[in-house]
Amino acid sequence: ALFAVAMLGFVALNNQQGTTATELPTAPVPVAAPDPVEPPAAQTPDEAPAPTPTPTPAAKASAPAPAKRPAPKPAPAAKDPAPSSSGSATPAPAPAPAPKPAPAPVVAQKIYKVSAISRANLGGKVPIRAEVEDMDAVVILHYRPKGGSNWFTANMATFMGAKSYTVDVRPEFAPGIEYYLSSKGVTYGSARQPKLIAVTTPD
Repeated sequence: ALFAVAMLGFVALNNQQGTTATELPTAPVPVAAPDPVEPPAAQTPDEAPAPTPTPTPAAKASAPAPAKRPAPKPAPAAKDPAPSSSGSATPAPAPAPAPKPAPAPVVAQKIYKVSAISRANLGGKVPIRAEVEDMDAVVILHYRPKGGSNWFTANMATFMGAKSYTVDVRPEFAPGIEYYLSSKGVTYGSARQPKLIAVTTPD
């Protein structure tokens, strides 16, 4: 009788809320209440993250292929190192030049004897003869009028085993004749201290 009364009360309550129960609920089992948890904030449609598009096979096929880089050119063959401002290459030291042979020492000429007259007549001739060691060397006769400024020169010829030359006593030699010899850096007399031949005027 009590069960029937309870059922009627439950049916009447459901009729007041306008719902019809199709099944009878079982009695609830009391459980411990969970700790209150703050529900997550509901996301609006505008705040919802946009889904990440998944590329389709067709899209992948349409992507341009990466450009191929040209193959690097081979480095040129190494050449002999040349001087450069970078200093990366050190040039090979140039070979030292071969030493030149020393010149043969000059053998000084030896003048053994000079023969000349000490006095000549104007209009005459004065032969000058010199005996030297090296007959192949050039022997030069320097002569001028006494006190003159210009010297005459003549290569003495080889004659009878000696060097010789003949001076014509011209009018400009009336004051006298000054002379000296030179050969291979050696002199007989000199420009400052020449030898002297006196000149006389015939009657």
